[in-house]
Amino acid sequence: MPRKHLPPNDAFVISKFLRKVEANRFRTTEDAVAALKVLKEQGVNIEAELLRALSRVDSHMQFEITLMLTMLPGVYPIEPLIPLLDQDRRYNRFEVMHLIARSRDKRVVDIMLDILDNDGPMMRQAAIWNLYRPYAEKAIPRIKLALHDEEWDIRRAAVEWLAAVEHLDSVEFLIPMLEDEHPQVRETTAELLGKLGDKRALFALSWLERNTPDKGYHGPSLKRAAARAIKRIKDRDLPEVEWVLVEAGKEGEEEGEG
Repeated sequence: MPRKHLPPNDAFVISKFLRKVEANRFRTTEDAVAALKVLKEQGVNIEAELLRALSRVDSHMQFEITLMLTMLPGVYPIEPLIPLLDQDRRYNRFEVMHLIARSRDKRVVDIMLDILDNDGPMMRQAAIWNLYRPYAEKAIPRIKLALHDEEWDIRRAAVEWLAAVEHLDSVEFLIPMLEDEHPQVRETTAELLGKLGDKRALFALSWLERNTPDKGYHGPSLKRAAARAIKRIKDRDLPEVEWVLVEAGKEGEEEGEG
């Protein structure tokens, strides 16, 4: 009788795989992910088993697992991931936040806003980046407050988020940021207002270009950013030009002469 091949035991296969990861049997994380993809082609439910393993391994392996999950294309349930946000290791938490944001779960907004209210600067900045936008209308009042945060990189992240959301009032929120005390916030705001292309920003951008000194560490780049934004907005309003084929016109004249 032909020998029957039993289906692989997913938990056993992933446990064996993780032991190889722990023993540094793979040269890079990319190699480990390639091995995972092979297991997936063989029918192993790699995503579900990796998520289950998160509660059984130490913090180092949790980081390895979350890093591998970010390199896979899946969208995962957030329940196994939420407890990992309470860890002390910041880089673990960055990966976990990224995975949670990919889930498209409506709870993402509340999770990220909680981090924005209660965490350190780098985590708060990452929380803004990871706010899932289709459900993020409720986040706009809190992001407006972040425009006045004492940390300039939080303010810049809030500017980037509001520009990406393209809310009806985004331009009105962003224009005052051209007067921010930090030049990088001003430069980022100018660039993004140029991309948004709203004429309401022209006066403030012109003021920034005229009043920014030509010298200094940030002055020249800030003036260029304002000038580019102005040009971009004005170019958007240029009338369309109707192009005429000169050759065709010449042919018509020649036929008339004949």
